[in-house]
Amino acid sequence: MKNTSCLKISIAAMVVTGVWSPRMFDGKPHLQKLYLIYASFFQVFLFGGIILIEFLHLIQVIDDLEETAEVSLLLLTHLAQVAKVMTIWGRQARIKHLLYLLDDPSFDRSEPAKKAILESTCMFAWFVSKFLVASTLFTALMWGVFPMLKPTLTVPLNYPYMTSDSPFFIMMFIYQLTCIVLNALGDTAEDFLVGGLIVLASAQLDVLSFELSHIGQHNDIDINYTEAVNCVKYHMKIISFVNELEAIFGLPVFIQFVASCIVIGLTAFKIVMTNEPIQLLTLVFYLVCILSELLVYCYFGNIIMHKSEVVAAAAYDSGWERTSLPTQRMLLLLMRRAQRPLAMSAGNMFHLSLLTFTAILKSSYSYFAVVRE
Repeated sequence: MKNTSCLKISIAAMVVTGVWSPRMFDGKPHLQKLYLIYASFFQVFLFGGIILIEFLHLIQVIDDLEETAEVSLLLLTHLAQVAKVMTIWGRQARIKHLLYLLDDPSFDRSEPAKKAILESTCMFAWFVSKFLVASTLFTALMWGVFPMLKPTLTVPLNYPYMTSDSPFFIMMFIYQLTCIVLNALGDTAEDFLVGGLIVLASAQLDVLSFELSHIGQHNDIDINYTEAVNCVKYHMKIISFVNELEAIFGLPVFIQFVASCIVIGLTAFKIVMTNEPIQLLTLVFYLVCILSELLVYCYFGNIIMHKSEVVAAAAYDSGWERTSLPTQRMLLLLMRRAQRPLAMSAGNMFHLSLLTFTAILKSSYSYFAVVRE
């Protein structure tokens, strides 16, 4: 099993939604051009089109606070998604290089104990990705089911002057539902791409701690020294990987957090105000999806912070006292660097951690209280 196999669903979804050029097209200019045409069509017609409809709908209901809150949920989500789409398209070569590194021998391990660590993390990430995709698809489909249960059938987003007796009604209904479902799938895939890369980096820290804990078990001082040097190099590669990941995704993640903070407050407001059971269920699932995506960022970010701190303890718990002075100096160098937690930040504004997740919930509640008043 490859380390990046847990990202298969995300990558497949991004290929479908015109965000990710398939690996099989690499080195084939004619296929890359065809995919670029498809991706441009998708982004303009199916992504840009639904954003335009949401803007038109917002203008139409701007005097109605409850309706404004409802349309703003999708609009803000899609505007935050624009930043992620642009980032993935513009920095795709750098992202693919990170994926290559994870499957490269420098980050992969063939020894059973180390391989088990990597596979365990990969299986956990695979389960999380399936949960996110399933909940997202269900919620997106509910946006289409709810209008069907109203006394008067409407499209998911009330396009100006579009009534059920219009000859274009069915086409608009199918178009909007298709856009909502596919873009929701793409948004989840883009979020999990970042979260998956973070948690896979944390697995590398587990392997590093395992290797450090076994230093000093050999009688040959040269072997111990070589292992210590390799651990220092391995640690620096992990740090470089996380720094590159932050440099690529820091800004879009920050935009996602700001948008989600507002969306959570608006969703809570809409839940309190609605009397429709199906719409209530849809909004609850939508809230669960938003919270789950944020939790993926924050929980995985928290994991990598914690595991980076464990590295220093693993070095200290090794058999360093049975090693040579140069080996001990190497371990000391690693421990001093490991005392600074390795953390992912969003736009250099705040770290991805459970404390940040709690702060977002508090801010969302404050926004909800203001809107409700």
